[in-house]
Amino acid sequence: MGNNFVENVLLQKYLYPLIDGMYWNNYNKKILVYVKANVNPQIVNPDLLVSALLKMENYDNDFWFMSSSFDINLIEKLIENGFIILGGKNYINKYNKKWMWDKKFNSKKYFSSMFMIFAMIYNKYQVLCLNNVYEPKNALRLLDKYELKINTDFDKVIDKCSEIHGEDWLTKKMRNCFKKLYRINNDRFKFISFSLYRNNQLKAGEFGCIIGKMYFSYSGYHEESGSGIIQLIKMFRYLKNTGIDFCNFFGASEHGGDKYKYKFGVKDISREEYFELLKS
Repeated sequence: MGNNFVENVLLQKYLYPLIDGMYWNNYNKKILVYVKANVNPQIVNPDLLVSALLKMENYDNDFWFMSSSFDINLIEKLIENGFIILGGKNYINKYNKKWMWDKKFNSKKYFSSMFMIFAMIYNKYQVLCLNNVYEPKNALRLLDKYELKINTDFDKVIDKCSEIHGEDWLTKKMRNCFKKLYRINNDRFKFISFSLYRNNQLKAGEFGCIIGKMYFSYSGYHEESGSGIIQLIKMFRYLKNTGIDFCNFFGASEHGGDKYKYKFGVKDISREEYFELLKS
C-alpha cells in the first residue's frame, strides 16, 4: 500500500469534488484543497491552478493546498503568489481507514503514508518591521565575535536544520526542492541562506525566501548558546541595509518555542494585512 491507497481513502472518505481533478474539505479548522495525482495536465497548469485557488476567498481559517506532485513550476507559481511551501505526511490506517496527521500514530503494521507538499495561506502572520527592531543589549557586546556570511552554505545550512530539528517536514525530498528553488533565476522571489561563524566555525544558520521587500524565515538552527540571537540581529541589519522592510516568521507563537522572536518586536497581523504588504 502506498500513495494510491492513501489518495483513494482521502478522496472517498474525506474530500469532496471541487472541480475536475480538485477536491476540498474543511478539516480541523483548515480549508484543504487537493489535486489528484495524474490528472489532465491542463488542470495542474500552474497559472490556472493558482488562479483558481486565489479565487477561493470566502474562508476564515488557514488555507492548505496539498499535492503529491513536486512540480517545480507549480511551486514557483505558488511562492510568487504568497503561499508558504512546506512538506508533510498524511497517514491512513489500513484497517479502519482513519486519516491522521501526527506521526506518533504511525506504525508500519497499521498505517500507510504519503508525503505531500503543502502550500499555505495563514489566517494570521507573525511579522517584524525592520525599522522597529529591539536588539537585546546583552547580545550586542558579542556581535564582533561573529561573522555573518550570505549564501555561502545554503545546502549545508538546510541539511543542518533538518539534522537538528528532525525530518518531520524538512525531508530529503523537501530539502532537494528548496535547493532547486535556490538555484532558480526567478524575478519574483529568491531563496537565501545566512551562516554565522566564530573563529571560522559555523555556529548558527538560517534559510528563507525574499519576495519584494519581505523576507520569509523558513527554518534555522544554532549550536552555541546565544549564537541564534546574534544570527538574527546580524540578519535583520543585513536585510534592512539591502532594502527589505519586513521579516515574516509565519507559524511563530508567542507562547511556544518561538516566543523569543516577539522580544525583537514581532507582531501578529491578519491575512488581509499580509497581502497588502506583499502588494505594496
